[in-house]
Amino acid sequence: MSSAATKLPEFEGPSTFPSTSWSTLLKAANENQKRKQLDRLFRKYYKAIYTFIKIKCRPTHAEDALDLTQSFCMSLIESDFLKDLSPEKGKFRSYLKACLRHHVADERKLSRAKKRGGDTLTFSIESFDPPLEIASLPADKAFDRQWLYSLLEASVKSLENFLIGTDRSIAFRLFERVDVNRSFSGRPNYEELALAFEISKRQVKSELEYARRTFRKIVHSEIKSYTLSHEEIQEEFEELFNTDSL
Repeated sequence: MSSAATKLPEFEGPSTFPSTSWSTLLKAANENQKRKQLDRLFRKYYKAIYTFIKIKCRPTHAEDALDLTQSFCMSLIESDFLKDLSPEKGKFRSYLKACLRHHVADERKLSRAKKRGGDTLTFSIESFDPPLEIASLPADKAFDRQWLYSLLEASVKSLENFLIGTDRSIAFRLFERVDVNRSFSGRPNYEELALAFEISKRQVKSELEYARRTFRKIVHSEIKSYTLSHEEIQEEFEELFNTDSL
């Protein structure tokens, strides 16, 4: 990730990338649409909620953390908490953390969560062990870091689907080799990549630049899907990545 001072690129591209912003969602009169969008969001980012709960509550069993995560997700999907969300009250991610802190403050929620059952969400919430660099952080910071990990994971998957779908699979394989699956031996140079993929160094550079450019746009689009304004997109990007460019 670069630290050069450049603005986020505006995304104009295939409709396969997410485009529904929270500003549009808030205006939606259809409650089913709101539920679907919230469900989609929690499907992507429930790991951040689960991580917060594991660190904050220190549950004895993984099932307790799973129950409380599901309880929280369902309480927001079923409630009208979106009515209190506005740009003036801060970023959506910050608002979500505030709701989460309130939810876990009442330990009685845990027993209620167990009674709720496991079939109320359209996706399964699975236990996992956060990476050590996340698990050692305070709950709030761990939430943010895991949110970033989930965002990048979703963006890489979208990049893979898009590049393979447009016959640019070699661009994704190069991106995956250089920017995703880095080894301890260091980043390979263009000559090594050209030999490995049996293409020219010029093609290596071209394909890798295309993949990275597309990835930046996908990340921008992912952030746009849960923010309320252009200013918030930029603020969210800068805070998550600790820079103003990707």
